[in-house]
Amino acid sequence: MGGSLKVSTILTSYNRPGWVRQSIRSIEQQSYKNYQLVIVDESDLFDIHELVKEFRLTEVVIRKNLVSSDQRKSTNRLSMNCNEGLSVANGDLVSFLADDDYYYPNWFQDAVSFFRNQPQAGAAFGKLTYSDSKDMVFPTDPAPVNLRFFPTILENPFDKVDHNQAIHRRIDPPVRWSENPGNIGGPDAYYFRDVSKTYKFYPIPVFAAVKRVHPKNLQSCLTEYHNGTIHGARE
Repeated sequence: MGGSLKVSTILTSYNRPGWVRQSIRSIEQQSYKNYQLVIVDESDLFDIHELVKEFRLTEVVIRKNLVSSDQRKSTNRLSMNCNEGLSVANGDLVSFLADDDYYYPNWFQDAVSFFRNQPQAGAAFGKLTYSDSKDMVFPTDPAPVNLRFFPTILENPFDKVDHNQAIHRRIDPPVRWSENPGNIGGPDAYYFRDVSKTYKFYPIPVFAAVKRVHPKNLQSCLTEYHNGTIHGARE
């Protein structure tokens, strides 16, 4: 790989064996192969270690956590898991992925090319599209309502950038995700707000990620989350 930039992706996972396979497959199928995949998994329905054996990955680190319903009710698990992933991420660039979403095949390559050509840039984001398909589909000509992208440099990305579409240079020591349980509905907004104190967010006009629209995504399940009743298969 020589002096090429390495990408670390932090994938958080909880009881979505079918969809997390698609998330991992989207890493395996990246055209750019200098990456580290960090999986922080809390599933109790399947063995993430056995699932990962189905794929040929450049580098993978698995952190397995067993969490009670009481812990899930009282803590911000997404932020805690992202922070755990950041503690072992060793790439030059850091990105995040949810277990029900997936990347476009050229996202790493496009992002690395951008940072090589823009050495002053510390953080960036690509185009995010939406899909309600259970399969991996890659919209390339979405209507405006099906596209999340701001074609301008963002000094404050709060509530503008989704964590699946963002990537930034690794910060040492890492900026931490807010673990406040009251921020569970959108912890990425607070995280990127804090990252923006170090880096502005640059737009990369390429497709980055597909966000799956379904009735069991985090925002749709906040009541169940706070009641501690999210359990079983979630896809």
